[in-house]
Amino acid sequence: MKKIVTAAIILNESRVLIGRRKPNQALGAYWEFPGGKVENGESLVDCLKRELQEELGVNAKVSEDIFMLVDHTYDGGEIQLIAMLADIGDQQPVGTVHDFLAWAPIEELSSYKLAPADLPIAQKIIQKFGQ
Repeated sequence: MKKIVTAAIILNESRVLIGRRKPNQALGAYWEFPGGKVENGESLVDCLKRELQEELGVNAKVSEDIFMLVDHTYDGGEIQLIAMLADIGDQQPVGTVHDFLAWAPIEELSSYKLAPADLPIAQKIIQKFGQ
């Protein structure tokens, strides 16, 4: 059964927030957009708000609009990654599940070792928001 996973696109001028997975996690040392699995009965927006609170310690405004859907199969199974825009205003994110957070320049996003499911989202961000 396919897991539904949300991902936040948090922009700040010409940069986007990404987190690096800890080495001992699945996909360790890969960069990803913050987010996580949708729980039973939870809306996509509520899931992403909860995940951003848990992972970054921020209260985000999450767009109801879906930026992109990505279906991907990992060794552990299939996921549908649903990316949505999120705004954290001037709050400073603090990573709790990632070993590093980075405000990656949009133009340099493809130089990061991104998780495979996150790559198409990064490409669309570069096309839509890049210079």
